[in-house]
Amino acid sequence: MSEKTVAEKIEDALDTAQSLSIGGMSQSSRSIPDMIAADKHLASKQAAAARPARMGFRMGVFRAPEHY
Repeated sequence: MSEKTVAEKIEDALDTAQSLSIGGMSQSSRSIPDMIAADKHLASKQAAAARPARMGFRMGVFRAPEHY
């Protein structure tokens, strides 16, 4: 059985009610804006992990304009 992605869970949440009460028992699900925020957070974490680590600055030789 495969795990559903956050995007698939959001699509399923759009089709179902946010809260449900049957026979004295109740169930509620996460709100859609919370699920979207979670999806964005996970996507940014994956993008940050995919980028190679680099230094925050570059080193080079600086010359005055008259030396060109």
